[in-house]
Amino acid sequence: MDVMPPEILRILINSTEQADLPSLRLTSKALSSPATARQFEKIHVTPFETSLASYTSIITDSNLSAYVRTVKFTTSEDPNDDDRSDANELELPEDYENALTSVNQFPNLKGIEMEFSIVCSSPSEENWYLSSAAESIDFRFEVLKSLISALNSPQRSGLRSLSLKNLQNFNDERLVNSPDFLATLSSLSELRLKIVTQYIDSSPENNWSLPEMHQFFKELPDVWLKPAAENLESLTIHADTYWGYIPKSDFRSLKFPKLRRLELGNYVFSHDWQLEWILSHGETLEELILDDCPIVSYTYNYGSVDDENYPVNPLEDTAESYQCEYTRSWSHFFTNMKEKLPKLKHFKMGSGDWDEGKNFDGAKWKHIGLTHHSKMPDDPYYGDESYMGFDRGTGPSPWLTLKSYAECVDDRETPQAVLEKGSFNAKEDEDAYQALLDTIQTRS
Repeated sequence: MDVMPPEILRILINSTEQADLPSLRLTSKALSSPATARQFEKIHVTPFETSLASYTSIITDSNLSAYVRTVKFTTSEDPNDDDRSDANELELPEDYENALTSVNQFPNLKGIEMEFSIVCSSPSEENWYLSSAAESIDFRFEVLKSLISALNSPQRSGLRSLSLKNLQNFNDERLVNSPDFLATLSSLSELRLKIVTQYIDSSPENNWSLPEMHQFFKELPDVWLKPAAENLESLTIHADTYWGYIPKSDFRSLKFPKLRRLELGNYVFSHDWQLEWILSHGETLEELILDDCPIVSYTYNYGSVDDENYPVNPLEDTAESYQCEYTRSWSHFFTNMKEKLPKLKHFKMGSGDWDEGKNFDGAKWKHIGLTHHSKMPDDPYYGDESYMGFDRGTGPSPWLTLKSYAECVDDRETPQAVLEKGSFNAKEDEDAYQALLDTIQTRS
């Protein structure tokens, strides 16, 4: 085994489960060094004694610490526990805070991953009716402040990637206005955000009436993306709710001159400018991932709209209602991508595994391609999960597939009727999708 070719060694080590690497290190001298490198290239830290002790032993060992490329921090024992009953507010343990602030001591650190709880609390005492959460606004701030201040240091000039899973939809001014925050974002080539929102147990359809739902996504481009725009090569944004139209997030002021990879999750298309914005990155964009990103064909909401059919005040609750249509088809999107993204080498759309954010972590998708109930192109609801409707007041979610919309709403025009008035055609969508994939394949 000591004379095993290096390429065979790499295959062997890369196919070994993480739990088996310590044993593999002891198998032979040839395997010891590469197996050790793989075992410690990514370490996971939780706020518990054994994990923190392991972290300390690695960071204080000059040999082992040199292997570390990525550190993942998790703030709780089970971040996916969605129990929204009364919870005792967490305090940041001193040893965990020390781990956060010392992460800049890894000499070859390239990436940081932070995973919070999926349950978040309201920043306002007025929202007393919302579910409580152990990870309060202050707790999340203290975690991010400690981490970001450590990352903005001369030792960390090599940091390239920042991933924040279950980032609350609240921009804490104490954090986002700090020099450390701006400096850290500006140094990144990869930014990954999975956003979680507040939840009203008793009436989930009223989640869209919470100010933070709209304020965060409105500020998202300026607060999180503009500081990173110059150097960003890879951008991933997922959210636990559909976003883009309601709540609105406008990217038109953004341009990423180096962007090669873009991944959007639960992002909805409602206006031509959104496709045009993606196409504006045609000189650099090589990979485009759309995970559960439907076209919004129809909206029914309350209040007034501007000249682009966006709500003037999304929190307005009046008797006045409006209906909007968007009749673009996926065939239109695919055709434009084929013609105007000349460097695109990988395109994937469909539905990932959103359970526990597995899709954000790279898990296998549940479905690839146009999402549909029927595989028959002549079925009137073919592709209906690729086209959605928004009907405020419908619960538990105002977002409805075409089929469910037709079943729930019988006193006004349905999205299916809107699509039939537009250019929607299931076969044309499939043909354009395949043509895009065929074109991309010739570039590989």
